Amino acid sequence: MFPLDSTQWHDTDGDGFGDNPNGTDPDNCIEEFGNSTIGRLGCLDDDGDGWANIDDAFPFNAFETTDSDGDGVGDNLDMFPLDGNETLDSDGDGVGDNADAFPNNASETLDSDGDGLGDNSDPNPFQHDFTDGDGDTFPDLIDAFPEDGSQWSDTDGDGFGDNPDGNDSDAFITAPSQWNDSDGDGYGDNWGDSAWNETRMSEWTGIFIDGALLSDYCPDVNGNSTADGYAGCLDADGNGIADMFEQMENNTETNDSVIDSDNDGVSDLEDACPETPAGAQVNTIGCVVVDSSEDDTTSAFESFFSGDGDPVATTVGIGAILLALFSLLQTNAVAAVLPDTFRWVQVLRNNSKLTKEELNELTYLQSLVQAYFDSPDELNEELQDMKSDLTARYTNNEIKKETREKLFTLIDELLHTSPDELERIAHNDAYFGLAGTIDSKKRTELLEEKVAMRSIPISLDSTLTSMPQVPNLELKGVVSAEDGYEYLESPSGSGVWFIRNQSSGEWEQWLQ
Repeated sequence: MFPLDSTQWHDTDGDGFGDNPNGTDPDNCIEEFGNSTIGRLGCLDDDGDGWANIDDAFPFNAFETTDSDGDGVGDNLDMFPLDGNETLDSDGDGVGDNADAFPNNASETLDSDGDGLGDNSDPNPFQHDFTDGDGDTFPDLIDAFPEDGSQWSDTDGDGFGDNPDGNDSDAFITAPSQWNDSDGDGYGDNWGDSAWNETRMSEWTGIFIDGALLSDYCPDVNGNSTADGYAGCLDADGNGIADMFEQMENNTETNDSVIDSDNDGVSDLEDACPETPAGAQVNTIGCVVVDSSEDDTTSAFESFFSGDGDPVATTVGIGAILLALFSLLQTNAVAAVLPDTFRWVQVLRNNSKLTKEELNELTYLQSLVQAYFDSPDELNEELQDMKSDLTARYTNNEIKKETREKLFTLIDELLHTSPDELERIAHNDAYFGLAGTIDSKKRTELLEEKVAMRSIPISLDSTLTSMPQVPNLELKGVVSAEDGYEYLESPSGSGVWFIRNQSSGEWEQWLQ
C-alpha cells in the first residue's frame, strides 16, 4: 500500500495516510477518511483550508482558522485580533468602532457630555450644550438664569433679568448699579453719594453702591428734577432744580410755605425777628431799625454778658467769653483805660446782617471749634457730623440752601486748618461772621480817634503796673474737679486768680 515508504504499510480508512503513528505522514484520524494537510493529518477539513475541523476555529470558512481574542471574528478580518471588544475601525483613527463615539469621523472619538458634539470641536466638552433645565427654550449653557423659566438674559450682569415680566426684573438693563425704580420716574433706587446716607428714609428701597449712576434723591415720588445731582424729585416749574431746594425768589408767588406772621414784608424764612410790632420800620432781615446814634457798644455788652437768647453765652459759657475778652483787653491795655476809645473793642456782635437761621448755625459752629480746637481729630469728626446734619435738615426743608452752602464753606476750610490757627480762630467772632461790621465812614472816625489817642501823654508804665502780673508758667495750680481746668491765685491771698490755657500751657487771668 505504501510501496515507496517502508515506514507505513497499512491505511485503515483509505485516506492515504498510514496508520503507523511513528511513520511518515501518520494518520491522526485512522478511522476517519480525512483530508487535512496542516497540523493534524488525515482528519476532516470541511472548508478545505488544510486545517482539520478540530483545529479550525472556523471549520467552514476557508479564510479564517484562528480567533485569538475569542470575539467571534477571525484574526484575518479582526482589526483588533487581541481585543475582544473591538473588531473594526471604520474611520481608521486607531480607535475601534465600539469605543469610538464617532466611528465614521476620523477627527472625533469622544463626546464626554453626550450632546452629540465631539470633544475636539465642542467649546464646552463637559457641559451638554442643549440641556434646558427650566424649559424656557434657552439652553442652560447660554441661560443667565438656568433655574428660572421667566428670565434668561442679564445684559448688565447685575443679577436681575432683562425680561420685564419675569421674576426680579431689571428696570435698567444697561446700568449695572441700578435695577429698581420704585416711583417709575426713570431714576434708580440705589445711590452712590455717601453724603446721602443720613437723609435716606428707612422705608425706602435701594442700597448704597459707590459710584452708582441715575440715582433718585426722592425714590418715593415720581419726580422730574435733574440739576445739581439731585434727580427724581418734584420740580413744579420744570427748571431742573428740585422744589425742596429752590430759593423762593418772589414772596408774592403763590405758595403755602411763604408766611409773614408779623406782616412786616419779610417772610418768616428770611425774618430774623418774626414778631416785630405792627407798623414798625424794619430792615432787610425783618428787625426794627435802630437809631444809629445809640451806643452800639453798650447794647452789645449787655447782650454779650446777659446770655439772654445769645447762643454764644449759652453754649460756651460766661467764663470762656470773659477769658477771650480779657485777652483782647490786655492787647489793647492802653486804649482800654480811655472811655472815648473803648469803641475799638469791636469783637462784640454788632449790627449783624446775618439771618436768624445763619446766626444760630454759625454760633454753634464757633462753639464746636472753641470746644475741640485743642483736639483736631475730635474736631474733624464733629465737623463731619455737622455737615451730615446740615444736609439732612436741608433735605427736610429745615434750613435754606444758602445757609447750608455758607456753613459748608467754613467747615471745609476748618477741616484743613492747622492746630495753631484753630486756637486763634476759635474766639474770633469776625471769622464766623458774628462780629459787627463797620462802614467806611465809621472806620475813618475810629482811625482818627486812635491816631489822636497816641498823642495823649500817658505813662505806659503806670498803666501796665495796674494790670495783674501773669505768673510764671512753671508754677503749679489746683485742678478743679468740676470743670477739669487748673487755677492759681497769684499772689497768694490777693484774690486775683489765673487759669491755665490748656493749649499753650500759659497762665491767663480768670475773671470770676
